[in-house]
Amino acid sequence: MVSSLLFIILLWFNFGFTIGKKRDKEPYRCSLHHLCELAVKINVLIKNKQLHLKALKSCPFWRFFEPFYDGVMNKDDLIKKTKAVIMFLSTIENKLDGKLPYCFKLARSRKMTLQTIPEHFPVTFGFQMVNYVEADDIDEDLVKKVNVFVSNYFAGNKKTKKTDIEKRMLEAANDETRAGDFVKFFVMFLLVSVFVPNKCGQTLAAKYLYMVFDTNNVCWPEVFHDYVLDSIMTNRTDVENVVGCVIYPLYWLAEMTKIAQRKHGLDKYPRFARWNLSNICQQVLSNFENLEEKTELWSK
Repeated sequence: MVSSLLFIILLWFNFGFTIGKKRDKEPYRCSLHHLCELAVKINVLIKNKQLHLKALKSCPFWRFFEPFYDGVMNKDDLIKKTKAVIMFLSTIENKLDGKLPYCFKLARSRKMTLQTIPEHFPVTFGFQMVNYVEADDIDEDLVKKVNVFVSNYFAGNKKTKKTDIEKRMLEAANDETRAGDFVKFFVMFLLVSVFVPNKCGQTLAAKYLYMVFDTNNVCWPEVFHDYVLDSIMTNRTDVENVVGCVIYPLYWLAEMTKIAQRKHGLDKYPRFARWNLSNICQQVLSNFENLEEKTELWSK
């Protein structure tokens, strides 16, 4: 009896360890499907708070978040397939002499070679390109503001946790007097979960706090594009280690080819809202190996 019980305990321990280890190694923390539920919570909390609504709609991230807030996004349409992401990211190519920009070369034809530049991010996700030069030295007043902020809400730790950010965001959403704080936490949450997630997907690097406090003057598309592209180039031989907004090139693939069917009636929203990401991934898995021969899927 004792030996049987011991066997069960050991089996359960090994099973739990394996699952935990698998989760730790899961690639690509960037995701959108969780925003459907988050949008419902935010809508309930701020729908009658005019200052919160005004602050949210004035935020550079509003156009991206709008289709979630309006409830037109389907959670099942937003689930990516890891294998499809790996297949696509593995096609990155560039020439060191600079004559060929970074691109995803899906086939030998030029029509299936997709250049990647920061300007594609605003087209896809609804951001604006702005003239912004990152300063070598951070303004002293900004440093003080960030220090007070993290002291008040994150026990002084500038490496903020995703769970704490979400908790603080919902608290601020529920407080009539804290519209400004709500938007800061909101931007931080989108950064850590969608646009600049790290490998673990649970913490936001300190440098982004300073950008959050100066959010209207940051060229976010350039920040996001550089982050994911640098990671792709660094991890070309092991793309499972890529971090950043890895779903961006899949949406750009749908825009530039005939590989997927677009959804209708959503033209008022950024272009990503017109596509079923799950379907794009499935089409990549189904067609990628013989894409050279499938000219009907090439660029429009």
